[in-house]
Amino acid sequence: MKNLLICSILILTISCNTTKSKMEADTTTTLSDGAYTVSTIRGENVSSEKLTLVVSEEGQRISGFSGCNSYFGAMNVESSDRLFSEMGATKKLCQSAMGTEKSFLNSLQTVSSITKEGSTLNLKNTNGETVIVLKK
Repeated sequence: MKNLLICSILILTISCNTTKSKMEADTTTTLSDGAYTVSTIRGENVSSEKLTLVVSEEGQRISGFSGCNSYFGAMNVESSDRLFSEMGATKKLCQSAMGTEKSFLNSLQTVSSITKEGSTLNLKNTNGETVIVLKK
């Protein structure tokens, strides 16, 4: 009887922890494979710049066009402080696009979570501020 009680408590504890992990995972939207266009960076409309973010390999890699150069990196949904890491880019010089590109790449490195509103994805920093808005 004592062993049955101990086993029951152990199973209950394990199942509660599993449920908690699933609930925590559902609070953040993830990026599904495909191409997204960047509509705003820190509140500034950049739709005319045709910036892109492409997610591939089941959400593990990102790449795209940042205004002048192509960029790439890794995506880690397990991280609570930085969603994108291991970033790199080509090194062309485009005077007219460099300000937007720098703002975009710097903002990408601050993203820690994603929320969805209709067809719009909001990439947020650790303070909960929307830094980049994407559209599919």
